[in-house]
Amino acid sequence: MGRMASFYAGYGPTYDFNGLDNWLDACAHRPRTTCGQEFKDLYETYQLDFDPDRFPNRADDQVGQYYPMLAVTGVLVGDGVTEWKRAMSVYLSAQPFSFRPSFDDVKFGYFGQTQDLDVIQARLNEMYPDKEHAKKFHKIGPTPWKNALAASISEPGLGNGYELNGRNLIGVGGWADPLRVYAANALHPLGKSIVLTSAGDINGFARACASTLGATDEQLDVLLALSTDDSEILQQLGAASAVWCANWELMNNDPDPLFDDGYGAPMATEDPYLLNMPQSYANTVPPFDDVLGCSAHSIS
Repeated sequence: MGRMASFYAGYGPTYDFNGLDNWLDACAHRPRTTCGQEFKDLYETYQLDFDPDRFPNRADDQVGQYYPMLAVTGVLVGDGVTEWKRAMSVYLSAQPFSFRPSFDDVKFGYFGQTQDLDVIQARLNEMYPDKEHAKKFHKIGPTPWKNALAASISEPGLGNGYELNGRNLIGVGGWADPLRVYAANALHPLGKSIVLTSAGDINGFARACASTLGATDEQLDVLLALSTDDSEILQQLGAASAVWCANWELMNNDPDPLFDDGYGAPMATEDPYLLNMPQSYANTVPPFDDVLGCSAHSIS
């Protein structure tokens, strides 16, 4: 864990600073078709010599240690913790079990520096008092990145919930609050929030997790739907300064198409600052009208 992050952070004596500088000069402003392969070559050369036992590892740094950053995982609180422990005890005794938490006890847990989380919580109450995503914000606190990543199960699988040591919380995976625009805007209300997302309905896994944890159809529509005008996913897309619309379905077990698409994907914005920067992003477009997953309104 930590290889890619340590590469981005420039950790270790084998890091090719000149190579990355040259790549940024060539690819950051106006990407060319070879940028993905050039980046892949830089990373693969670096990771061949990466030794976490001898070099600093970014995974050991705390979330938000050097710059305000956040990591998110779903958590059970209060009676939800009691219900999980009861169900797990029955399961471990090899008996038939049920698990029926109240969705009121499911929160969107944020790792980060205490002062940043305090600011977010206070401003969410001021800026978004009626938003369900804001109401479900829960401060977890500081922790190393390796712990935050272990607690935030981001891929579909058979991982079970587990106790976050010493916090009386049960982690239930990284599906929670997929866009996080409200939290970003609360942390930096004068800054620019740019959403990196994908075209298409990519929230199926999140909806399945929330449904398993007790969410009603009405709650799912508010929190995660792309087809209803009162969806807070669509509202967060509208509240972002820009929406960078990639296509994650291109992955298909091969990262090369993902690199090629991501570096040149369209970024939709009407923000004057982003449009008029001296080196503005080349593929800047107006807000999307009919791109499911990237448009800030429902598409029939």
